[in-house]
Formats: sequence, structure tokens, C-alpha cells
Amino acid sequence: MKPYDIDAKRCLCPAGHFNHRCLMAERSDFIQKAQLEWPLPCSSCDIGTLVHHAARIGADVYIMTSGVDIARDLYLPAAHGTGARLGLFFLCRYSMEAFTWGMLISGMQGAAIPFCMGDCLNHHDFTQADKGIKESQTHVDTNQWQNILTILKQLPGHQANNEVLFEYVKSVYLIMKRCAVTESSCGK
Repeated sequence: MKPYDIDAKRCLCPAGHFNHRCLMAERSDFIQKAQLEWPLPCSSCDIGTLVHHAARIGADVYIMTSGVDIARDLYLPAAHGTGARLGLFFLCRYSMEAFTWGMLISGMQGAAIPFCMGDCLNHHDFTQADKGIKESQTHVDTNQWQNILTILKQLPGHQANNEVLFEYVKSVYLIMKRCAVTESSCGK
């Protein structure tokens, strides 16, 4: 979902293309701003939008890359009772079935949202992407994306401000501080 210039064959994300990183999650001063005030190209990045909502509702963030990373960072911790147990996952259509099995086996629950464009459609694409070779940006269907954003906006949450901090631990941005809209102090 990170911005990618297909013609120039280069990533536009300041954190890099094929990694777990996100500038929005690493800079609490960006999270508090309106999307129009975010740095370019973060203002047009769907991951930035998800990070903003995650900060507001107090959710952790994981940017998925390879199958091995997903097994190590999501499935194994969940199976051992130390990781995420619930999530909203955006996936290539090709890996949807395998990911769903991994969720079930590890005891995770959640919604798996398929990409409609730029995703892996066959084994060759999948194995190339698994090695970090992917010259496209994935997209969720526009209507489905708007429905997801509507649902996220309706969830009870916290004020996204300077006190919202993510800590990057083992490829996952863990929410560290959450502030209620009506409270003046924050707690872990």
C-alpha cells in the first residue's frame, strides 16, 4: 500500500518500499496533524491513514512483507499468547487462503481485506514479492476502502496528539501511550 511510482520504478515512501517501517508511526508530531498537513507522499498513503486511525483507537500497527516475517511476527506470537489476537488485514488475493489458515492455526481473529489492484495474482508474483521484488502499489477497492474508513471513524477512540507514541518492537509498532479525548493525562 506504500506509494510507488511505477513509471520511474521507485518507491515514494520516505521509510522505504519493502519493509515494516512507516514515518507516520515513528513521528508522533505527524499523527496529530490533519492529513493535508502530513509530509508528501504520506498525505496520499493509505498506510498513513491506517496509522492515524490506529493511534486514535489505541491499536498496534504491522506492515506485512514476506511470508516468513508474517509467520515470525504475527502467527508465532499469537500462537504463544503474546501477540496480536485480533486484526484488520489487507492482503493480496493470491495469499488470502494461506493467510486465513495461518490466522486460524495461530488463534487469531479478524477481517482479511483483499487488494483489488497491484497485488500478487500467482505463485511467481508471490515468491518475487516475498523476496522484496515488487514494482507496484497495492490498492483496496475504493468503495470498500471508504466503508472501512467509516467503520474506523465510528470506533470509540482517543485524541491523536503528541502523547500518542508507537514503539517499534520486532517489526511491529506497539501503541505505548493513549489519551482519551476528555482526559488531560495519558497512560500506558
